[in-house]
Amino acid sequence: MHFKTHCLMAIAATAPFGIALVAAPAAVAALYGMTTDAGTLLMGRYFGGMLLTFAGMAWSLRHLEAGETRRSLALGIAVSTALGALAALQGTLSGTVNALGWTTFATYAYFAAAWAAFAIAPVQRMRVV
Repeated sequence: MHFKTHCLMAIAATAPFGIALVAAPAAVAALYGMTTDAGTLLMGRYFGGMLLTFAGMAWSLRHLEAGETRRSLALGIAVSTALGALAALQGTLSGTVNALGWTTFATYAYFAAAWAAFAIAPVQRMRVV
């Protein structure tokens, strides 16, 4: 997969949820079968803001050429999304969220693996003739 395509997929996965969590965290929590109070609604809004941050980063990174900078950023995002996958797994297995949590786990796991693949990809050297 091309890096630009991956970045656009990341935007498509994070931006709608980020907007929904910032605008209507109770509605999103209800989809996942979660109970809410003022604290969880605030945390939902913080999380929505972070998803929008990831979307903005992916938008900014989409044209970045292969190199150490792209690899370093991809590694950081891979670690972050892997932690998100673990949190989603724990929340789903514990019953904190309903079966929809499996889709969240799968999404995080996919993006953790994809970002990691870009992080470990060999840097292509330009050849001067």
